[in-house]
Amino acid sequence: MTPDLQCSALPERLTETRLETSPAKTARYAALTADFNPIHVDPVFARNTPFGAPINHGTLGLSLLTQSIEMTFGNQPYDLDIRFSRPAPVGSSLIAGGALRGADNSYQVNVTTGDGVQVIQGTLHLISPSNNEQGRDLNDRD
Repeated sequence: MTPDLQCSALPERLTETRLETSPAKTARYAALTADFNPIHVDPVFARNTPFGAPINHGTLGLSLLTQSIEMTFGNQPYDLDIRFSRPAPVGSSLIAGGALRGADNSYQVNVTTGDGVQVIQGTLHLISPSNNEQGRDLNDRD
């Protein structure tokens, strides 16, 4: 269900989504995205990097965040401004969610690991359907 931004109160928090990562899930995600960078899938290679072990694809966390947004708002148009702040080791839990910032229909959003390390952070701005002209590319700003 898509909330009417003019008439109803927005939820204080986004629906939280969670994913337990593993080497097998990371390998499947690599196959899905055709991103076989050894930093994600090769423990021997990754051991010799500054991370010391394989890390999850950043877009995996971003996908989890978009799932959280869509579970909360359905097909409500939105603009998302995020930053990848830290890598998440393969085998960690990823938790996506967010909290209402104020009256401007925006949310502070994030993806954290199970031990509270923030790996993605940013701002979600909901776009009123009346402000989204039919057929307008939301990335095409005036």
